[in-house]
Amino acid sequence: MSSFRRSAPPAGGGQGFVYHRRSAAEVEKRAKQTGGAFESYIRDDIPVYKVKEGTNILRIFPPPSRDYDHFGIDIFTHFGIGIEKNTYLCLNKMLDTPCPVCEEHGEVLSSFGGRQLTDDDKNALRPFNAGKRVLMYVVDRQEEEKGPQAWPSPWTLDREITNQMQDKLTGEILYIDDPEVGFDINFSRQGTGIATKYVGLQIARAQSALHRDARKMKEWLDFVTNNPLRDILVYREYDRIHRALHQTTGTGAGEGTTATSATDSGGDDLPTEAELMRMDAEELDAVAAELEIDVDGVGDDELVDYMVAEVEELRAGGGQSPVDRARQLSVGRMDNSGVDDDIPF
Repeated sequence: MSSFRRSAPPAGGGQGFVYHRRSAAEVEKRAKQTGGAFESYIRDDIPVYKVKEGTNILRIFPPPSRDYDHFGIDIFTHFGIGIEKNTYLCLNKMLDTPCPVCEEHGEVLSSFGGRQLTDDDKNALRPFNAGKRVLMYVVDRQEEEKGPQAWPSPWTLDREITNQMQDKLTGEILYIDDPEVGFDINFSRQGTGIATKYVGLQIARAQSALHRDARKMKEWLDFVTNNPLRDILVYREYDRIHRALHQTTGTGAGEGTTATSATDSGGDDLPTEAELMRMDAEELDAVAAELEIDVDGVGDDELVDYMVAEVEELRAGGGQSPVDRARQLSVGRMDNSGVDDDIPF
């Protein structure tokens, strides 16, 4: 086995080559990088927890200071915006400033003239809604080596956690986020996409410390204290979100060209279930990008089922994405046989 030798220092002085190993965090960040122009609403240097299919066992971190009245903060986001299907923080609800997505939502709603909306119409408007989540720091007990991770939890799950923290008879509070004598939580995730459910939430019966090693616990607590939840949020400018919302040119397309998608074909060219089942993860990702289906956060083991369901939904809608359908509704160009504009929805 040959041994590696450092290069000798150059004759003119200075230092020769010295190998510097990257940290595990740096390697993992590169491994999780995404292509295109996807924009996150959480700082890139902050790990984000993604709920697993099946059992999840988490420990919630305490708030970093008295300025927080809960271990999490409420956030409002718009998802599936633009060709890249980005998620943006709602400028209206978060900063009380004009938000282009909220404005679009208002225009679409006003176009209905007060008519009652069908479930399909409401689903078509979903991309324009500001969805509520509760952002908190957690550690995954099944992968503790990852340390603190930011988790945009469903607000309904946060409500259930808080509900279980209080004894209904005595009113006593179970402080699950106490770093010394707190409690882990566990729950299961079932389903994918909009059919996802979080079930069986339980608070552990035995108290435990955030970490059994006091030095590691201090390291974790210092991290969340130095990176408070409000400071890790990334707000995009109004004009930037507006351009993404109305974007017609895809990444890599020539200047002035318009990106085309299989969704423009009326659904005839959509892949069949059998074709999707034969694809590997890389091929499925490519199809998702072409059809403008957001698969961020969907694991490889569930990707095929998720894609089958999403493609069938596109096929049922004639190949239109929900955003395209909503925009057509907003200008009264809905192409739906048997439906007259004079008939209330």
